[in-house]
Amino acid sequence: MVAEMKVMEDENRWLKKMFAELSIQNELMKEALGKNEVALIASGVGRDSSDAKGSKCCTGLPYIRCE
Repeated sequence: MVAEMKVMEDENRWLKKMFAELSIQNELMKEALGKNEVALIASGVGRDSSDAKGSKCCTGLPYIRCE
């Protein structure tokens, strides 16, 4: 039982580290995309581009709306 707890503690430590690293990456990506979105919208990149469903999107950046 003690050995199982040790394994679970190690796994928990590893998961917490992964979560922290991914959280930092996520914040950096949000910051970078936020700056890029402002620059792209100001330059007009991706305007009047639409996908098969007709919804507007930035060319090459499917998750950023240009509206």
